Amino acid sequence: MNIRTRITTALVFAAVAFLISTASALWSWQWMGRSTARVTEAQALVRAVFELSLLVHEYRDTGSERALFQWQRSHERLSAELERMRGIGNDPVDQALLRRLSSDNALMMDGMVRLTQSRTAPEAASVAQDTLQLRYNVMASDADRLAAHANERVNAWGRLQVLPLLLLAITVALATAASRRVLRGLNRIAAGMAAIGQGKLDHRLTVSGRDEFAVLATGVNRMAEQLQTLYAELAGKVEALSSAK
Repeated sequence: MNIRTRITTALVFAAVAFLISTASALWSWQWMGRSTARVTEAQALVRAVFELSLLVHEYRDTGSERALFQWQRSHERLSAELERMRGIGNDPVDQALLRRLSSDNALMMDGMVRLTQSRTAPEAASVAQDTLQLRYNVMASDADRLAAHANERVNAWGRLQVLPLLLLAITVALATAASRRVLRGLNRIAAGMAAIGQGKLDHRLTVSGRDEFAVLATGVNRMAEQLQTLYAELAGKVEALSSAK
């Protein structure tokens, strides 16, 4: 492969590597951003479930209408958020967890109704509260799993960031190797021509390969041979003239 082809190949590879690296980095950052957002949303679900659980305890202990009103508002917000999250994702694990969370959250309304109706019956109220608390524990566990799954994706996309860097490193290594080869060839030709210029007409350059440096080295060797021949002929004529004189 000649030098021009090597340089062209290196430039093309560098351009392709740059485009691939840039596209890969942008794509990875985009998906990392989405996964990070899903982690934040899942953590918000955990907090919402915990808040609902506390409001159930407060209502059970005090019968506060404020606690009941806040529970209803929080329950509605959680239902809306779960519906929104189900509409923007397509990961099968996420969707399965979100369906379970939505189903459990829908059942919470019936459980809260039973709790309010059994306020005057301590045993029934205790059973209703325990049922709600158990369901909330399951929901909190599912929300934690949702956050953990999203965090795994964030870590996976983070590891993919190494690939563009590796590709760029390979490109730099290839470009460096190509430039060093060119510099070595130029230095070798320059040193050989300098030696011949100093009068060492028997100096010859090593010819290897079929690239431009091989052609140039062959030309320099041929020039040195011609100069050596001319010098020998000139020396012979000078000696003949001296003898004749």
